[in-house]
Amino acid sequence: MSSLADTAAPASLWQDGRFVRFWAGQSVSQFGDRISELALPLIAVVSLDASAGQVAWLTALVWAPNLLAIVLGAWVDHRPHKRRLMVAADLIRACVLLTLPAACLWGTVTLPHLYAVALLTGAAAVLFNTAYPPFFAHLVPRSSYVDANSKLSAGRSASFVVGPAVGGALVQALTAPVAVVADALSFLASAACSGRSGATNQPSPPQERQSPHCCGGPGRGWSSSSTTRCCGRASAARRPSTSSPSWRVPA
Repeated sequence: MSSLADTAAPASLWQDGRFVRFWAGQSVSQFGDRISELALPLIAVVSLDASAGQVAWLTALVWAPNLLAIVLGAWVDHRPHKRRLMVAADLIRACVLLTLPAACLWGTVTLPHLYAVALLTGAAAVLFNTAYPPFFAHLVPRSSYVDANSKLSAGRSASFVVGPAVGGALVQALTAPVAVVADALSFLASAACSGRSGATNQPSPPQERQSPHCCGGPGRGWSSSSTTRCCGRASAARRPSTSSPSWRVPA
């Protein structure tokens, strides 16, 4: 069974509905990340009087699940349906984030709750990022890898330029807990777009499992899963492991 990535590339990726949906979901969720990078520390500081050290722990817990990336990556590598894993990761993050505004509404938010949100969203991000490269390689034709990466990177770069300003405006106008809802909705949008991308991510046929010409050069004899990761790795996977959250205690 040949993968969708081996089909003829359209004249422009903007004419490929599968890629456009995926790009839109990733771009929206990147902007949502910029909002949470401001909102979560503000909730800790304003609502819970958290110290600088406690905010630092909040940031560290987002990144801590990356220590399990090797183990989780081996498990993900043997799963045939990477798209389902990515959708599940987005839905997990959306549900976890929505617990914060609910807790703030009832006045029950605590620092351990924030720590749990940071840890769970970080773990789901590792799951998403591990499944992303092989999914990307099945979604985009080989001849369009560079073009697709540039478009995805442009959306991510735009989120770093415009996102903090948008996030700051939302936090000021709606308060930090309500602004977190925007990030949760961005994950739901990403899940919907990824789920409708149409890439099945089925394993490659046996004759394609030896790839003498990938990133490592000729004669490596890597498996198709390693080749897929190699070819797709150039595209930056999504939050938070690809963007360093700028969480600081407000002066």
